[in-house]
Parts: sequence; structure tokens; C-alpha cells
Amino acid sequence: MIKHISAALLCACVAASNASAAEDGGSYFGTFSGNAALATEYVARGISQTGVRPTFQGGLDWKYEADGITPYVGGWASKVDGEGALGIPGANYELDLYAGTVFSFGGADLDLGATRYVYPGENASGYDPSYWETKVGLSYTIGDFAQPALTYNYTPDYSGTGFVGHYVKAELTIAPPELPLGLFFNGSFGRSMFSGDTMLDYNDWSLGAGVQIDGATITLIYTDTDIGKDSCPKFCDSRVVGTVQFVF
Repeated sequence: MIKHISAALLCACVAASNASAAEDGGSYFGTFSGNAALATEYVARGISQTGVRPTFQGGLDWKYEADGITPYVGGWASKVDGEGALGIPGANYELDLYAGTVFSFGGADLDLGATRYVYPGENASGYDPSYWETKVGLSYTIGDFAQPALTYNYTPDYSGTGFVGHYVKAELTIAPPELPLGLFFNGSFGRSMFSGDTMLDYNDWSLGAGVQIDGATITLIYTDTDIGKDSCPKFCDSRVVGTVQFVF
């Protein structure tokens, strides 16, 4: 599940919201939030999922924060180009169902979670591309302006292929409080690795910026991979992705 807006920044925004709710008495039933976004393209780990087409995305989340332990459950969906970009005829949507717990200590957060990737629709290719992926993430807040993060993902059956998949990503979000419009910057570098000789290991990276205006977060991100055009002629090269997201 790849989001164009930095998870680190969103965590910071949610943490501030929860702190305000706690001052007002909080909720015994946790906190619900939703999000909706319009993106020029859906890019996951450097590869286009929508065939260089715009898409609408949305999700719903629940979390309960108590004494540095925050369990969460949520779902997120996006339109994808199953036949063209993913090679899965009939799969027109991606649905991510996830759950986990964040453990906070000092300025650090340890995120342990799992995600089920589901591709609803008639699958004319004859196999089920849905799969599970687990996650271990560690982030640290430096002052009130920067948050480095390191995440490791593991799946025993990547996209129903039978191959083991590993993904490691280092990320840095910088949001100086004195900048106007909540301006922030984000960069990341990721490495995808697979078992067997038929799956291609590759690197991806991104660099972007965003602002917050009237409840909307607007981001512009440059992303690329080191996959050659002979292996991926259309969907793995450099591109700039714009996103407007609302959280409610």
C-alpha cells in the first residue's frame, strides 16, 4: 500500500489531532478518520498501477491511542489498470485491508502491521493475485521539523506468484514550522527483492514537496526506478505525480 503523501507527515497530523481530542476528554471508542484523494497517477514502489492515467482513491481508518500503544485498523482503495499495467485482466481496483499497532517511546514509533492486498473483479488470467504482506516500521521525530523512517515489508507469496518478496524503504520528511502553508519536503529510497530468477530485483526513489490549504494536502512528487525499458517499457520510468487529498 503506497501513499503519495508522506505517512510520517500524516502520523504527525493525526497525533496532533489526537492530542487535542485527549484534552477535550478523548473517546472511549477510539478515533475514526477518512480520506479521499485525486491523483494524476497511482504509483506503487516506483511502478505505475494505473497505466499513466489519473485515479480516485479513498480510505477509512480507526485507531485507539492509550499510554503509548496505538492499535489501528483500516482500508484503502484505488482504481488500477489491471490488464495494461498489472497484467491482471479484469482487476480494475485495488483494495488494501490492514491492521497493526504503533508503539511510541520517547520520540520514536515502532509500527508492526499486516496488509491484505485484494484485486476485486473477474480475473481472466486464471490466478488469484491477492496476497498478504507484513510490515515493521521505525520512525523518529527530530525536534518539530524532521522525521526519518525505515520500513521493512515481507510477503511469502508476492501477488500470487509463489515468490517471496522483500521491500526495504528509507524515508525522510522535513516540515519546518516557520514555512508558510505547512510546506513540507519528502524523499525516499526503496529496494524490492524477490526469490527465484524470473522476478526482477530493483531500486526506486522519490523526491517531493507538499502544502496544506483549506483542509487539503497538495503534493507533487518525482519518482523513478532503475528498471530498464527493455524490461518495463512504459510503467517503470521517471514521472511526476500530483495528488490532492482531503482528510475528514
